[in-house]
Amino acid sequence: MAEDNIANQKVAVRMLRSLGYEAVVVDNGVDAVARVEAERFDVVLMDVHMPEMDGLEATRRIRRMPVDRQPRIFAMTASALDSEREECLDAGMELHISKPVSRNALADALAQVTPSGEPRTAVEIVDAATDVGDSGAVIDLAELARSVGDEGVVEIVEAILDGSEQAIADLDAALERGDAPIVRRHAHTIKTNTAMVGAAAVSDDFAELEALAKTGDLGDAGPIADRARTGYAAALDAMRGWLVEAGSSS
Repeated sequence: MAEDNIANQKVAVRMLRSLGYEAVVVDNGVDAVARVEAERFDVVLMDVHMPEMDGLEATRRIRRMPVDRQPRIFAMTASALDSEREECLDAGMELHISKPVSRNALADALAQVTPSGEPRTAVEIVDAATDVGDSGAVIDLAELARSVGDEGVVEIVEAILDGSEQAIADLDAALERGDAPIVRRHAHTIKTNTAMVGAAAVSDDFAELEALAKTGDLGDAGPIADRARTGYAAALDAMRGWLVEAGSSS
């Protein structure tokens, strides 16, 4: 699995283990190409937006390797744009899995690779709604809990909170210097993380900022960034409140 977002890594690894699979995780395209050159893999789950080398270029390089070293390559991306899906297919990926990744979607994709037979579920997933207390209007962790269990939700929320201060600082710095590609990358990461915890409105704001940055013109970014930043702060507060409630109930 090639994925630079730590929270996404944790979600996907937990889902894969619950389905009976183990994954080697790298956080950029350069390392993904190197691992495929060194080892044989059945499937590569490839993020598109990564530092050093993106998933599209990594896929192109893997596809230039000998046929007997070719894995299946599935794209994992938060983009719903048909154009990006086409880019993934053109680069040599075979399937598109949308983020936030659901356990069912991942299982269905991997079922195309693994022969059908006895169920491979190794870990029982808690299929219960997660109580978000008074913060329910901002975040909704029920879907995440169904995918990774309550313990997994705690781990993922903690990972998002641990990186949140740096994430917004990096985004603000990129906005200040007018670096549209970096703004796009950081907005994409925060968009994915907030969607993961059910903060749909906040995720939509960062999606708007990401789309603007993709045009290369950040002239109108100020109001969008302000709105996104305010929503993000509220979502982070909600996650912190949920962790306190989760700790007091355990």
